[in-house]
Amino acid sequence: MASGGVWPTDVTGGMGAAEFTGQPTLNTFGGQFTTFQLAPNQSVVVEIGDLLQETGVAGTTDELQYGQSYYFTAFGLDENGSPASDLTVTVSGLTTSSTNCTYTQGYWKNHEELWPVTSVTLGSVVYTAAQADIIFDESVSGNGLVSLAHQLIAAKLNIANGADPTAAAAAIAAADALIGALVVPPIGAGYLHPSLTSTLTQSLDDFNNGVTGPGHCGNVPAEPKTWGGIKALYR
Repeated sequence: MASGGVWPTDVTGGMGAAEFTGQPTLNTFGGQFTTFQLAPNQSVVVEIGDLLQETGVAGTTDELQYGQSYYFTAFGLDENGSPASDLTVTVSGLTTSSTNCTYTQGYWKNHEELWPVTSVTLGSVVYTAAQADIIFDESVSGNGLVSLAHQLIAAKLNIANGADPTAAAAAIAAADALIGALVVPPIGAGYLHPSLTSTLTQSLDDFNNGVTGPGHCGNVPAEPKTWGGIKALYR
Protein backbone atom coordinates (compact mmCIF):
# COMPACT_ATOMS: atom_id res chain seq x y z
CA MET A 1 0.00 0.00 0.00
CA ALA A 2 1.26 3.49 -0.82
CA SER A 3 2.38 5.96 1.88
CA GLY A 4 3.93 3.17 3.92
CA GLY A 5 0.55 1.80 4.88
CA VAL A 6 -0.53 5.10 6.46
CA TRP A 7 -3.85 6.55 5.36
CA PRO A 8 -3.74 10.24 4.33
CA THR A 9 -5.71 12.69 6.44
CA ASP A 10 -7.58 14.03 3.39
CA VAL A 11 -9.16 12.35 0.37
CA THR A 12 -6.67 12.42 -2.51
CA GLY A 13 -6.75 11.44 -6.18
CA GLY A 14 -7.95 7.88 -6.72
CA MET A 15 -9.63 7.77 -3.34
CA GLY A 16 -13.30 7.81 -2.46
CA ALA A 17 -15.22 8.34 0.74
CA ALA A 18 -18.76 7.82 1.93
CA GLU A 19 -20.56 9.00 5.05
CA PHE A 20 -23.12 6.73 6.70
CA THR A 21 -25.27 9.10 8.70
CA GLY A 22 -28.84 8.55 7.54
CA GLN A 23 -31.42 5.79 7.52
CA PRO A 24 -30.81 2.59 5.52
CA THR A 25 -33.75 1.07 3.66
CA LEU A 26 -32.03 -1.49 1.41
CA ASN A 27 -30.35 -3.61 4.10
CA THR A 28 -31.99 -3.28 7.51
CA PHE A 29 -31.28 -6.83 8.69
CA GLY A 30 -34.90 -7.54 9.47
CA GLY A 31 -35.48 -4.09 10.94
CA GLN A 32 -32.57 -4.43 13.37
CA PHE A 33 -30.91 -1.30 11.93
CA THR A 34 -33.01 1.76 11.13
CA THR A 35 -30.16 4.28 11.29
CA PHE A 36 -26.44 4.45 10.60
CA GLN A 37 -26.02 6.62 13.70
CA LEU A 38 -24.81 3.83 15.96
CA ALA A 39 -24.81 3.65 19.72
CA PRO A 40 -21.51 3.13 21.63
CA ASN A 41 -19.96 -0.31 20.89
CA GLN A 42 -22.60 -1.03 18.24
CA SER A 43 -21.59 -2.23 14.77
CA VAL A 44 -23.28 -2.73 11.40
CA VAL A 45 -22.24 -4.61 8.26
CA VAL A 46 -21.92 -2.35 5.23
CA GLU A 47 -21.83 -3.86 1.73
CA ILE A 48 -19.86 -1.75 -0.71
CA GLY A 49 -21.73 -3.17 -3.70
CA ASP A 50 -25.05 -1.93 -2.32
CA LEU A 51 -24.19 1.73 -1.88
CA LEU A 52 -25.64 2.75 -5.24
CA GLN A 53 -29.10 1.71 -4.06
CA GLU A 54 -28.78 2.30 -0.30
CA THR A 55 -30.26 5.33 1.41
CA GLY A 56 -28.68 7.26 4.25
CA VAL A 57 -25.27 7.30 2.51
CA ALA A 58 -23.52 10.29 0.93
CA GLY A 59 -20.28 10.43 -1.06
CA THR A 60 -18.69 7.83 -3.34
CA THR A 61 -21.36 5.22 -4.07
CA ASP A 62 -20.43 3.97 -7.55
CA GLU A 63 -19.14 0.50 -8.51
CA LEU A 64 -15.62 -0.89 -8.53
CA GLN A 65 -13.61 -1.51 -11.68
CA TYR A 66 -12.62 -5.02 -12.70
CA GLY A 67 -9.07 -6.20 -12.03
CA GLN A 68 -8.22 -3.53 -9.46
CA SER A 69 -7.06 -3.85 -5.86
CA TYR A 70 -9.07 -1.84 -3.35
CA TYR A 71 -8.44 -0.92 0.26
CA PHE A 72 -11.08 0.13 2.75
CA THR A 73 -11.00 1.53 6.25
CA ALA A 74 -13.53 3.34 8.42
CA PHE A 75 -13.82 5.62 11.42
CA GLY A 76 -16.65 6.94 13.55
CA LEU A 77 -18.00 10.48 13.50
CA ASP A 78 -19.33 12.41 16.47
CA GLU A 79 -22.63 14.27 16.57
CA ASN A 80 -20.97 17.23 14.81
CA GLY A 81 -19.66 15.10 11.94
CA SER A 82 -16.05 15.23 13.09
CA PRO A 83 -13.79 12.14 13.32
CA ALA A 84 -14.24 10.56 16.74
CA SER A 85 -12.39 7.23 16.51
CA ASP A 86 -9.25 5.65 15.14
CA LEU A 87 -9.21 3.96 11.74
CA THR A 88 -10.38 0.35 11.63
CA VAL A 89 -8.26 -2.50 10.37
CA THR A 90 -7.81 -2.10 6.60
CA VAL A 91 -9.86 -4.50 4.47
CA SER A 92 -8.49 -5.24 1.00
CA GLY A 93 -9.38 -7.32 -2.01
CA LEU A 94 -8.95 -7.74 -5.77
CA THR A 95 -11.87 -7.82 -8.18
CA THR A 96 -11.54 -11.06 -10.14
CA SER A 97 -13.15 -12.92 -13.02
CA SER A 98 -14.64 -16.38 -13.34
CA THR A 99 -16.91 -18.48 -15.55
CA ASN A 100 -20.44 -19.56 -14.59
CA CYS A 101 -20.71 -16.32 -12.66
CA THR A 102 -23.08 -13.56 -11.60
CA TYR A 103 -23.32 -9.85 -12.26
CA THR A 104 -24.58 -7.18 -9.88
CA GLN A 105 -27.84 -5.34 -10.38
CA GLY A 106 -25.75 -2.30 -11.33
CA TYR A 107 -24.25 -4.19 -14.26
CA TRP A 108 -27.61 -5.37 -15.58
CA LYS A 109 -29.10 -1.91 -15.08
CA ASN A 110 -26.40 -0.40 -17.30
CA HIS A 111 -26.32 -3.19 -19.92
CA GLU A 112 -29.92 -3.78 -20.96
CA GLU A 113 -28.69 -4.57 -24.47
CA LEU A 114 -27.03 -7.72 -23.07
CA TRP A 115 -30.08 -9.07 -21.22
CA PRO A 116 -30.62 -12.75 -22.13
CA VAL A 117 -34.43 -12.48 -21.89
CA THR A 118 -37.17 -10.16 -23.14
CA SER A 119 -39.34 -10.39 -20.02
CA VAL A 120 -38.98 -11.05 -16.29
CA THR A 121 -41.57 -12.48 -13.88
CA LEU A 122 -41.70 -11.03 -10.36
CA GLY A 123 -44.22 -12.81 -8.19
CA SER A 124 -47.04 -13.63 -10.58
CA VAL A 125 -46.64 -10.53 -12.75
CA VAL A 126 -44.73 -10.55 -16.04
CA TYR A 127 -42.76 -7.42 -16.95
CA THR A 128 -41.18 -6.60 -20.29
CA ALA A 129 -37.44 -5.97 -20.31
CA ALA A 130 -38.16 -2.27 -20.75
CA GLN A 131 -40.43 -2.27 -17.69
CA ALA A 132 -37.87 -4.18 -15.62
CA ASP A 133 -35.22 -1.64 -16.58
CA ILE A 134 -37.54 1.15 -15.44
CA ILE A 135 -37.93 -0.67 -12.10
CA PHE A 136 -34.13 -0.72 -11.79
CA ASP A 137 -34.22 3.09 -11.99
CA GLU A 138 -36.81 3.38 -9.22
CA SER A 139 -35.49 4.68 -5.90
CA VAL A 140 -36.01 2.34 -2.95
CA SER A 141 -37.33 5.15 -0.74
CA GLY A 142 -38.26 2.83 2.10
CA ASN A 143 -40.22 0.37 -0.06
CA GLY A 144 -38.90 -3.14 0.51
CA LEU A 145 -40.73 -4.37 -2.59
CA VAL A 146 -38.51 -2.19 -4.79
CA SER A 147 -35.24 -3.30 -3.21
CA LEU A 148 -36.33 -6.94 -3.39
CA ALA A 149 -37.37 -6.53 -7.02
CA HIS A 150 -33.97 -5.06 -7.91
CA GLN A 151 -32.13 -8.09 -6.59
CA LEU A 152 -34.71 -10.57 -7.89
CA ILE A 153 -34.48 -9.18 -11.42
CA ALA A 154 -30.69 -9.39 -11.29
CA ALA A 155 -30.76 -12.95 -9.96
CA LYS A 156 -33.14 -14.11 -12.68
CA LEU A 157 -31.06 -12.40 -15.37
CA ASN A 158 -27.92 -14.09 -14.00
CA ILE A 159 -29.58 -17.50 -14.11
CA ALA A 160 -30.94 -16.91 -17.60
CA ASN A 161 -27.39 -15.93 -18.56
CA GLY A 162 -26.03 -19.31 -17.40
CA ALA A 163 -25.26 -18.94 -13.69
CA ASP A 164 -25.86 -22.02 -11.52
CA PRO A 165 -29.16 -21.26 -9.70
CA THR A 166 -28.70 -23.70 -6.80
CA ALA A 167 -27.61 -21.18 -4.16
CA ALA A 168 -30.43 -18.75 -4.97
CA ALA A 169 -33.31 -21.13 -5.77
CA ALA A 170 -34.92 -21.06 -2.32
CA ALA A 171 -34.64 -17.28 -1.96
CA ILE A 172 -36.06 -16.73 -5.46
CA ALA A 173 -39.03 -18.98 -4.74
CA ALA A 174 -39.67 -17.25 -1.41
CA ALA A 175 -39.35 -13.80 -3.00
CA ASP A 176 -41.84 -14.66 -5.73
CA ALA A 177 -44.26 -16.03 -3.14
CA LEU A 178 -43.94 -12.88 -1.00
CA ILE A 179 -44.44 -10.54 -3.95
CA GLY A 180 -47.42 -12.44 -5.32
CA ALA A 181 -49.67 -10.20 -7.41
CA LEU A 182 -48.14 -6.92 -6.18
CA VAL A 183 -47.05 -4.69 -9.06
CA VAL A 184 -43.64 -3.10 -8.48
CA PRO A 185 -43.30 0.70 -8.66
CA PRO A 186 -43.20 2.71 -10.81
CA ILE A 187 -45.10 0.25 -13.02
CA GLY A 188 -47.59 -0.20 -10.17
CA ALA A 189 -48.05 0.92 -6.58
CA GLY A 190 -47.15 -2.24 -4.65
CA TYR A 191 -45.50 -1.93 -1.24
CA LEU A 192 -43.78 -4.22 1.26
CA HIS A 193 -42.20 -3.08 4.51
CA PRO A 194 -38.39 -3.49 4.44
CA SER A 195 -38.53 -5.69 7.55
CA LEU A 196 -40.43 -8.27 5.48
CA THR A 197 -37.99 -8.24 2.57
CA SER A 198 -34.53 -7.49 3.96
CA THR A 199 -33.53 -11.12 4.61
CA LEU A 200 -34.50 -12.25 1.11
CA THR A 201 -32.99 -9.12 -0.44
CA GLN A 202 -29.74 -9.88 1.36
CA SER A 203 -29.72 -13.50 0.19
CA LEU A 204 -30.24 -12.51 -3.43
CA ASP A 205 -27.72 -9.70 -3.13
CA ASP A 206 -25.14 -12.21 -1.86
CA PHE A 207 -25.85 -14.38 -4.90
CA ASN A 208 -25.58 -11.50 -7.36
CA ASN A 209 -22.38 -10.23 -5.77
CA GLY A 210 -20.77 -13.67 -5.77
CA VAL A 211 -20.67 -14.16 -2.00
CA THR A 212 -22.76 -17.30 -2.55
CA GLY A 213 -23.25 -19.32 -5.70
CA PRO A 214 -20.78 -19.58 -8.58
CA GLY A 215 -19.03 -16.26 -7.90
CA HIS A 216 -19.01 -12.74 -9.29
CA CYS A 217 -18.10 -12.07 -12.92
CA GLY A 218 -15.18 -9.74 -13.47
CA ASN A 219 -14.35 -9.96 -17.14
CA VAL A 220 -17.15 -7.68 -18.26
CA PRO A 221 -17.26 -4.38 -20.15
CA ALA A 222 -17.70 -2.47 -16.90
CA GLU A 223 -18.94 1.06 -16.69
CA PRO A 224 -16.24 3.69 -15.99
CA LYS A 225 -17.46 3.76 -12.39
CA THR A 226 -18.23 0.30 -11.12
CA TRP A 227 -18.39 -1.25 -7.64
CA GLY A 228 -17.60 -4.94 -7.93
CA GLY A 229 -18.21 -7.84 -5.57
CA ILE A 230 -16.02 -6.59 -2.71
CA LYS A 231 -17.74 -6.41 0.64
CA ALA A 232 -16.28 -4.97 3.81
CA LEU A 233 -17.11 -4.95 7.52
CA TYR A 234 -17.24 -1.43 8.95
CA ARG A 235 -17.21 -0.90 12.67
